[in-house]
Amino acid sequence: MKKRFIIPAALCGMAMLLNGCVSSAFRSMASSPTPVVHQPRLNPEKKDVEKTVSIDAFGLFNDSWFNTEGLYGGGASLGGILRGGGAISPLFASVNFTGFGGKVNFNCDVPKNCSNTYKEWLDSEDGKDDYSFWALQELLNVGAEFNTPINVFLGLSGGVRLFQGGGDFDDQRDKIEKVAKTRNLDDGYGVSPTASLWLGYHIGKEGKYGSVSLQYSWAKEYDNDETLTINVSPTLSYFHPSGFHGGINIYSKNSVNVYMGKSFTF
Repeated sequence: MKKRFIIPAALCGMAMLLNGCVSSAFRSMASSPTPVVHQPRLNPEKKDVEKTVSIDAFGLFNDSWFNTEGLYGGGASLGGILRGGGAISPLFASVNFTGFGGKVNFNCDVPKNCSNTYKEWLDSEDGKDDYSFWALQELLNVGAEFNTPINVFLGLSGGVRLFQGGGDFDDQRDKIEKVAKTRNLDDGYGVSPTASLWLGYHIGKEGKYGSVSLQYSWAKEYDNDETLTINVSPTLSYFHPSGFHGGINIYSKNSVNVYMGKSFTF
């Protein structure tokens, strides 16, 4: 969950302008991407078929997502990667199962797009309260990763993310939709196409001292006939040859997401 920028509109409240009305839009917290990223081959010289299982934990600090703020939470994920061998060694398929939860406050990202009724509600006791949520995600990706003779590697992938969520936050956004001229863009579940691009470097011969990567991702969010592109701010990661790894995503001076985990390769 990162500070996202929506194209062609700025932030999620602008989605309403695309539909010709002025209101605040909300999405399930489950639709937000997590900071866990793709793990490269730890030894760039290997061309064998490779199976990797990874367990990760992550924390979300002062995050935001579609007219919310002050999101604090965390979760865990279990993922697997199957890499090809020989001539198709750059190719891979991956799957990831994630669960997370936390608390979040309602907010107005773009004041001119929020109704007066909603602004008044934000000033009320209920509007200033925080609300709990839970979320599940399933991510399926296919892609390719290429190593160069100078230890630089480049990868790209595409796939789909399924999400389901609930909790007090979803209950409250349903309530205020009826009285405060707001709008929910999902019912707590959905599917989003995703894509990622990353650039990295293997430190030392055959990645003896590990690898670093910078990954940038996109997701498509749908609102009736409109399609919104979510740009996820880059995540910087380090992968040790032992399988331990971690990363950080800083999208503003007050907000940060971190993750760490351990992978096992067979």
